[in-house]
This record gives sequence, C-alpha cells and structure tokens, in this order.
Amino acid sequence: MFSRFRRKGASSTEAPPVHPANRSTAFITGDPAADRRSLQVLLATLAEVASQPDFESLLVHLVDKSLEVTQSERGILLLEEAGSEGSQRVRVKAARGPGGVDLPRDLHYSTSVVQKVVQTGEPVASVVHSSKEALDLGKSAYDLRLRAVMCVPLTFHGRCLGAVYVDSQAQRKEFTIRDLTFFAALAQQLSIALENARLHAQALEGARIGHEMEIARSIQAQLMTEIHDLPEGLDVQRWYEPCELASGDAYDVFKDDQGQLHLMIGDATGHGMGPALLAHSVQAALRSYLEVLDDPREVVRRMNERLEENMDAGTFMSLFLATVEQAPPQEGAGRQFDLSYVNAGHGCAYLVHAEGVKVLDNTGPALGMMGGVPYDLGPREILGPGDLLVLMSDGVVEARNVSRDMLGEGALFELLAASHGQGCQAVLDGIRARLEDHLGEEALDDDVMILVLSVQES
Repeated sequence: MFSRFRRKGASSTEAPPVHPANRSTAFITGDPAADRRSLQVLLATLAEVASQPDFESLLVHLVDKSLEVTQSERGILLLEEAGSEGSQRVRVKAARGPGGVDLPRDLHYSTSVVQKVVQTGEPVASVVHSSKEALDLGKSAYDLRLRAVMCVPLTFHGRCLGAVYVDSQAQRKEFTIRDLTFFAALAQQLSIALENARLHAQALEGARIGHEMEIARSIQAQLMTEIHDLPEGLDVQRWYEPCELASGDAYDVFKDDQGQLHLMIGDATGHGMGPALLAHSVQAALRSYLEVLDDPREVVRRMNERLEENMDAGTFMSLFLATVEQAPPQEGAGRQFDLSYVNAGHGCAYLVHAEGVKVLDNTGPALGMMGGVPYDLGPREILGPGDLLVLMSDGVVEARNVSRDMLGEGALFELLAASHGQGCQAVLDGIRARLEDHLGEEALDDDVMILVLSVQES
C-alpha cells in the first residue's frame, strides 16, 4: 500500500495547470545543453511521426513516443467519438507498455483524470503519496496503486481530439512541471500530425468509396434494360433518378418465346449500394424463373422464399410483375391486350382507362417480409387503345419539398386522369414536371423509378 508520508518539500500532488499559450515554451529552462536536448527530442519525434504509413500505425507510434519521453510504464491514446444522442466520449484507440508491448484496450486507468483533461483542455500531472491522495485522484488510481499519472489533451484549432495518458506504479516515479509542459508541447504538435493523418485517411476513403460507387453506377446503368422488340401496338418508356449514385429501384421489360410481354418494377428498402445489389439480383432471378415457369404466382412465391431465408430483418423489396399479351380480336373494339399481374406490396401501380384511374391493389406481401405465404393474381384487366399502365416507386409520391410536405397520390391522380390517349412519353414528362415543381430547390431523398406502358391507337 502507499506510504502515508509525503516526501519532504512536496507541497502538492498535482502540478499547476499550464496555459495553452505556454505549452510550447514552458519546458525551456535557460540551460543550453538541456534545452538543446529537449528540442532535439521534440523535432526527432515529429519527424518520426510524420513518416508513419497509415493512421493506425500513427496512433501506436504516438503512444510509444509518449512512453519513451516520459519514461512511464503504460501509455494510452484516447480519441473522441460521437456517443448516443449526440454526446461525445473518449475511447481507447491504442495502449502500450514498455518495449512496444500491446496492452488490451479494455484496461483500467484513471478515467477521472482523462475526463478532467478532455473537459477542461488542461494537462494534469499527479504524484500519489498516500491512499487518500489516490482516492482523491480517482478510484481507478487507488485500485491500480498508481504512483504517478500524467495526461495531456490533443487539441486542434480549439477542438479536443482526445488525450494521451501515461502512468506508473514505480515508487520513485514523479512528474515535474517541466515534464508536464514538455509532454504538453509534444502533444500539441502531435495533434497536428494526428488531424492531418485523419483528414488524409478520410480523403483516401472518400476517393475509394466514390470510385466504387461510380463503378456501381456504371454497372447499374448497363443493367437497366434497353426496351426493344415490343409487341405491335404497345409502347413502353421509363425514367429513373437515383438519389445516390446507385439506386435501390429496378425494372425489367422483355418478351418471352410465346410473345408475352413481361414488365417488372421493384423497390428495395433504402438506397445506395446494398439495395441496388438486392434489386438487381431479384431482377436477374425473376427473368430466369419466368423462362421455366408459366405461373407468375409461383415465380413470385419462390422469389419470396429465397429472399426471406437470406435477407436481414427489416429489409424487404416491393415488386409488381405484369404480363401483357394480345387478346382475341373483337369486332369494333380495336386492338386489345390482356393484363395479368402479381402485386407484392408495391403501392404505386395504376391503370388509366378513358373512364378514370384504377389502383392495382396488393395481391401479397412485399418480398422478404414473411415466408410460406401464397400470392394471387389480380383481377383480369383489358387494355384498349389509349389505355395506360403506370408503375412507380414510392420515391415519387413521398418526395418532400422544402416544407417537408409529400407530393402524395392526389396530385398524381389528377394528372393521370387527364392522360388517357396521350402516350407514354407525354405521361412521363407530365409526372416529371409535377415532381420538379413540387420539389423546387430540394433534392430527392429517395430513388425514383417510373415505367409506363400504353396501347397505341390503331
């Protein structure tokens, strides 16, 4: 246990605070030889730090140099990170012992000293002479039987990045005001190196992510099916706009060997790389299923079982799968097509007749939400000249303006009700204009996909 007697001449267990303006010069003593050695150590340390190849190596090196300069037994580097509800806390990023030995990051240290340094921005050096002084310093100092503790903040432009902490159990170990000011001056310069390394790492990571996302965008553009070889009398047009470089929306339009036209639109939860990969894997799998299965209900059921087994909880994908084929001719009715569909939780599917707009309701849940459920076909629909099938992702109706008001279905119903006989491109242009007018200067916060099929006038 600690000695109960203070060494003769010792007047305080804690060195007085060092003003930030004096941290770089307070260790200058006037002794040319001693001051030259101090400056040499400081400059040599900075040169070594600048040569570290990556951020993690830099953290370890900072701790090793701190141990070397202070001749302590343990060294810890802590960095601030965001906690819950926006709070800030420090977390151990590197812990070392003499000789470059890694220590576990969950080691015990004087958290009260670190908290004080981080909160005040002032360095602390304490020498423990009794059990009472250890308890005053903190329970951890008492439990660990620490003899000497020193901690300095890592600050950059007035912002606290974290702290460097050293301690020792050696009975003869004491830190002087000169030790503290030299350590604080060193930490001030190391903070610059630390921040520069962090910004450099962020820039490299940002460039890497940007490059990968650009590749993903290019790949996705290639996966967006070119619409061609349509049955006579039909036109299909599409428009999509991702809110990031990669979109969680996908579509497909293709004609099978029997002359049937299949249309698919899907909307995966979220946006970015992950949902984009999910959406296009579903797109590819559905086309493969449709090549060997005649029943779209079975196609969607199998797709749902496949996703439900492998997707994370809370992740799902809405899907609308339609099949269009020529209907037997009827005298005086003009060209007609049969429409059958499975709607797996997709909320934005509309049929436009001369009489008005019809919502094509769900016939089963979104893919990946639950397994073992059947999917039904929607009611048979007949498409005649001028009729339209309009499919959208919910990014259209849920688009928010500067007041955070959604566009909503009502605005689209009014537009669609007046669109019969206008053709695909006119409908797309109208929806885009209505969306842009609603958004104003606001950017999209979700991906947008619109797919329109029309029956041309004979």
